[in-house]
Amino acid sequence: MRNKPWLPALALTALAFAISGCELFPPPDPVAAVLNRCDLTSDDGAGLRADSLRLIEAAEAGTLPLASRRLIVGYLRSPPAGSFARAAAGDVAALRADHGLSQARSLGRGVESVATRADPLATARALLDDPRVRYAHPDVALVPLAERAEPNDPFYPLQWHLTGFGVAEAWAIETGSPEVVVAVIDSGVDPTHPDLVDRLEPGWDFYGGDDDPSSGDKHGTHVIGIVGAAGDDAYGVAGVARSGVRLVPVKVFDDAGSDPPNDDVSAQDAVVAALHWIAGEEVAGPERRPGAVQVANLSLGSAGSYERVPALDEAVRVARRAGVLVFAAAGNGGDGSGVIAPANGPCALAVGSIDQTYERSAFSNYDASVRRVDLVAPGGRSEDGRGVLSTLPGGVHGEQQGTSMSTPFVSGAAALLASRQPGWSAGELLEHILRNAYRPPNGDPLQLGFGVPCPDALLATVTRCGEPP
Repeated sequence: MRNKPWLPALALTALAFAISGCELFPPPDPVAAVLNRCDLTSDDGAGLRADSLRLIEAAEAGTLPLASRRLIVGYLRSPPAGSFARAAAGDVAALRADHGLSQARSLGRGVESVATRADPLATARALLDDPRVRYAHPDVALVPLAERAEPNDPFYPLQWHLTGFGVAEAWAIETGSPEVVVAVIDSGVDPTHPDLVDRLEPGWDFYGGDDDPSSGDKHGTHVIGIVGAAGDDAYGVAGVARSGVRLVPVKVFDDAGSDPPNDDVSAQDAVVAALHWIAGEEVAGPERRPGAVQVANLSLGSAGSYERVPALDEAVRVARRAGVLVFAAAGNGGDGSGVIAPANGPCALAVGSIDQTYERSAFSNYDASVRRVDLVAPGGRSEDGRGVLSTLPGGVHGEQQGTSMSTPFVSGAAALLASRQPGWSAGELLEHILRNAYRPPNGDPLQLGFGVPCPDALLATVTRCGEPP
C-alpha cells in the first residue's frame, strides 16, 4: 500500500475538533429551513405544473373532492426588475380561444377561473403543455376546519387557552396596537356581536361578491373572536389580541359556511382572490385595500386530500411577498398522513392543535415524512373536557375544537408581537416566533413542529410556557 503521510495530520485535526467541541459538519438550522422554504424571488413554474398534474391525477382517480367543473389557471408572467407583470390581455384572450375557455372570474394578477365545455381534466392537461401557462388544475373543494359544539358559559375563567399558555402574562406589557391588522379569511362574521362590533374593519364577501361579509354561520365568528374579541369590557370573552388590533372579516363560503357545487363561484376562487386583495392588489369586486395587513388567518382547507394546490400556494406567496404572515390550519384528519392545503404550501405556516397538557390533539394532522406542522396551539379540549370558548352569532358564546381554533391563537400571538415590535419585517417576526416557540422536552417535532408560540415568551416577559393553566 502506498504510504499516505497526510493521514496522521487529518486524524489529529479531527481529534482536535472533537476535543474542542467543534463540529466539522454542524446540523442544519431548522428555523432557517422554514424561512428559506418560501422563496419569494422564485417563480417556480415547474413545481407548480408538477403539483397541478398531481391534482389532475387525484381528480381522475376520484380521490379529490371538487367544487365545480371550472379550472384555475395561472398565466405566464415575466419578472421585470423583480416584480411580476400581468400577462398581456391579448395573449390571454388568444390562449382562451385556443383552448375553448371562457373566463369565469379574475382572481388576481395573472390568475383566473375559467369554464370549458370540454372535459375539464383533459383541458387542464392540455393547458399544462402550453408554454403560456404556469399552472392549471381543477377547482378543489375547501371546508372550514372546526368540530362544532354547543354554546357554553361566556366567562374568561373558562377560556383555558387564555388562562394558560402565557397569554395573561403577555397582556401585562401588550394587548394590541391599532396599527396592526389581521385578516380572517373564513365563513364571515356577526358584525353586531358586542365582543366584536368595535374591533372590525370593512371587509368583503368574495363568495357572494359584495361588501357584506356578515354571516349567521358559527365558524367565522368563533375564529375571529379567538384572534381579537374585545377584552376587559365586562362582557363575554377575550381574544388573544384583546384590544387595539383591527380585524378584517373576509367571507369565502356561502351563508351556511359551506362550498356547495357551483359553476359560478367556489371557496377556492374566493380564497385566492382574498389573498391577492389583502396583498394590496386589484381584484374583481372590491376597491384596492388601503394600508398594510400584517397577518392572515386561514382556518380552512382542502377536503379529503393532502395534495398541494398551486393556485393557493401562489396566492399565499403573493401575500407573503407583500409582508403578510399567513397561518393556516393543518387539518383534522387525526393521523400522520399529511397536512392539507393551503397549510402544506411552502409560504404558509401550518398550525396543528394541542390540548391543555401540550399533547397533540387526537384530530390534529401532521406528516410523518414530508411536511411537518410548523407550530401548534390550543385547539382541542381541556383536562375537564371543555373546548375553546369564543364568540358565536347572536351575541352569545360557545365552544368548538379543531385546528381552526389553534390557528387564530397563533395569529393573535403574532399580532401581539407585531404590536410590540412595529419596525420588524414579516421575516423578522416569523423567525422570532419560530425560535421562541415552546416544545415540551419529549415532544415529537413531526407532530408539534417548533411548538407553541406562547405570547409571554414572544414578548420576552416572564414565561409560563410548559406550565398548566
